[in-house]
Amino acid sequence: MRKAFLHIYARLSKSENEELRSTLKFLTNGKKVTSAFSSIFGNSDTEVTGISSISPLSTPYTENYDKEDKQYIENIVKLLNANLTQHDSNEQKIRVHYDMFYNQLKNVLQSTSPLQQGTLTSNTKHISLMSSKQLLNKLLLSQLTENFSINEASKIILCKQFKHFNELMSNITLFSQIERLEISLLIYYRNKNIEIMNKYNKEWIEKFDSFTPAIQRVFWRCLYEKNNIEKSKESIFDTIIKLKNWDSSKVITLYQSLFEIANILPQHQTLSKNQELFITVLRILAPYKEFRKYMIKIVKLSMEVKLIYEQSNRSNEKQIVKTASQVECITTQYKFATSLNLILHDLYNNCQSDSKLRTPLLLELEDIFKIISSEEEDIKSQLSLRYT
Repeated sequence: MRKAFLHIYARLSKSENEELRSTLKFLTNGKKVTSAFSSIFGNSDTEVTGISSISPLSTPYTENYDKEDKQYIENIVKLLNANLTQHDSNEQKIRVHYDMFYNQLKNVLQSTSPLQQGTLTSNTKHISLMSSKQLLNKLLLSQLTENFSINEASKIILCKQFKHFNELMSNITLFSQIERLEISLLIYYRNKNIEIMNKYNKEWIEKFDSFTPAIQRVFWRCLYEKNNIEKSKESIFDTIIKLKNWDSSKVITLYQSLFEIANILPQHQTLSKNQELFITVLRILAPYKEFRKYMIKIVKLSMEVKLIYEQSNRSNEKQIVKTASQVECITTQYKFATSLNLILHDLYNNCQSDSKLRTPLLLELEDIFKIISSEEEDIKSQLSLRYT
């Protein structure tokens, strides 16, 4: 005990209370220390060494101590009592906290209960039929019951009837760090609250690689301002510089997200043939806003075949397909090329009726058809090598 007080005394700065310093010095110098502690904690040595009670100590005033010693002992008692937990106060705070928590949980359970919704089935209503409050409760309940999924959260937050953005932000500490970033990003995409952007943008960029491709696309969409292309371009290029490991998957994700302005987006050197084809087609079609529906089909196709994961093969030699995974990969490449060919031929046929306006586009599409045809032949030859 004496060593403990000696340690406290040594850590006190010169500006600390002089009265306390004087008392601690009294303890460390050993002046009547043993008898003082006996008076405070009890009359036996056992009581001194076996302190287990947290009841406040009383101040001993005996006739055995002079006025100065009594003051020291009183200061010691104050010091020890000041560090005791205030149980009544803390218990009250904890009780209030959990009362609030369980009331909130009760409301969530009631609003999402099949009985409360007038149905005995265990299936919840489709989110398109739920109110904004119900959607919020559904999202919070999924987190409280450890059934949270960012895909489901995305469907809820991006649902047009969801409006409880502030309420969700006020409960965002319920989620993990990466979930908080994903949710805040989805909320910003919906309400464009600049305070959210200012608070989280740095972290969004730092954790970009931890996001799913879908959330990464939402991130890029947040930088796009339809009525201010120049500002969008500046924001996009500034962000690209800040992102680490700028690779082909990030490039494809960028083009999938911002296909409307593909012609002003940066290009990348190391891409697979299909990735190059995808970007080339989008850059050709971007100036023609009336062909947006075709661009959407092409983007959906790239997501379906998971084009972001396609690996570049710069070798001029024919690749011999040996394993099942290689067969699957080459089959997916073939599916993309042939499906893209069908989409573009449909567009080409529609353009022929207005050949004066579309002559440059028709010529570019014809060049694309040649590339696709070459790509299809190359893939067929690779597959044939497997069975020869």
